[in-house]
Formats: sequence, structure tokens, C-alpha cells
Amino acid sequence: MNEKSLDLRSRYSQKVIMDAMLELLNEKPLDKITVTDICTRAQINRGTFYKYYENVIDLYEKTEDSVIDEIIHPNYSDVDCNSCQNVEYIKGLLSTIRDSEKLQCFIRTNEGINHFAQKALHYMEDKTIQTWLSTYDSLDTIRARYIYHYIVGGYIEVITLWVCQGFVEPIEDICELVCTINLSHFGL
Repeated sequence: MNEKSLDLRSRYSQKVIMDAMLELLNEKPLDKITVTDICTRAQINRGTFYKYYENVIDLYEKTEDSVIDEIIHPNYSDVDCNSCQNVEYIKGLLSTIRDSEKLQCFIRTNEGINHFAQKALHYMEDKTIQTWLSTYDSLDTIRARYIYHYIVGGYIEVITLWVCQGFVEPIEDICELVCTINLSHFGL
């Protein structure tokens, strides 16, 4: 068998394993999911599972990374550095979350919302803080980092509630709510 066929088979195996875990997360908490559950759902043997993952937690983390790489990074890699106050960015992010069952699965999981959100938003942190530092002379790196985490923490809680309540409020209303917090609240 050639190398390309093996690569396709590996990617397929990993995909069915990740998909099985995502399905199971909709049915029960992460700590109740076993390797046997995943193998049964994915219709693979345990050896195939262990070829790619050490355990369920390793699979969860790699699936989370895969979802971020697949959905978040390509859509938001070129956003404005002041994206915490960028209305179009927030609307786009909310639309992406509303339209992605994979993202919703992680957001609804108590074990993963903060972990997932921190990973998804972390790649913007340094870029955003550097922009703030070059814009506001009175802001230092430590204070900027605290402000960034404060704002992002609020976003996470609002978005989690919005998802868990079934997207009752329109995206525009949620966007307006989260965009009302800006750097002027911090004396800048």
C-alpha cells in the first residue's frame, strides 16, 4: 500500500473517532465516555484508537484543537487587532458558533467551555495587546493582559449562555451587549 493511501486511511480513522466522541458528548459528560464507547460508535477496534490517542482526554484535547484549527483560525486569522471591540468580528464569530454543531458541542460541555474558549481566543491575545500598547500610552503590558482576559471572560460567559439557551436572542443583540464593554471603561 502506498504512503498516500495510508495517510488517507489515517485521516479517515481519526475523523470517525473524533466524530464518535462529539456524538457521545451530546449524550453524556466527558468523564462518562469510555474508549469502548468511542470504538463501538466509530466501528473500530481498540488498537486503532490507541494508534492515535492515549486516552479519552487526549482525544478530547486533539478534537478541540482540530475544531479550532478547522473553524476558528481560518475565519479569524486576519481580523483587526482591536477585535475585542470590532462589531463585524463579533457578529462573524457568533454566526460561526451558531452555524457549527462542533463548536456548540464544546461550548455546551461544562468540562470544556473555558478551556475551548481560551484556546480559541488565545491566538489573538498578543496581537491585540500589542495594538493597545501602541495606541494607549498610559497602558502597560500587565494591565493590558488583565483587561484582555476580563473582556474575553465576559464574552465567554455571554456566548455560553446564548448557546445553552438555544440562540433565542438575535446575533445583533448579543453583539451589541458584548461590544458595550470597551477600553474607556478602564480609563483609557
